[in-house]
Amino acid sequence: MLCITSFGYAGLDPIWAAIRLEEEGDESIWSDGIDQTCDRLNNMLVVASLLLATSAAFLTTTPPITSMLNYTLRGPYMCMLGSFGLLIGGIIVASVCVLVSSKARPYWSEQVLYANRFHVYCTLIMLSYPFFSIGVAALLLAFGI
Repeated sequence: MLCITSFGYAGLDPIWAAIRLEEEGDESIWSDGIDQTCDRLNNMLVVASLLLATSAAFLTTTPPITSMLNYTLRGPYMCMLGSFGLLIGGIIVASVCVLVSSKARPYWSEQVLYANRFHVYCTLIMLSYPFFSIGVAALLLAFGI
């Protein structure tokens, strides 16, 4: 599940193959994979930014008709605050992942990001965090509204 949400593949075999091909001189597969990962993260950043603006608007305004829709009550307000916090965290992590991924070279990735099992899991969790964070935040915002 982490591989699917972070890279879009069912396993790490395409990543290892891209690293091996890069070492042999074929740079196109690695750069295409990095571009795909960065595009996916940038799309999530756009969605998260729009949701963040929406939650900020609901948090800072009073409802027009409180008898019909009152999102300033304790429960809905707490859901929207949670959504706001998760979105901020998702935006920060996604931005850092884009910055690191766009500059990562295959040799460095193999020696640092994928050096051992612990590093692989940490890398996959960091790349998957925006997906889960933004998804949960969207649900909280929907429940809050």
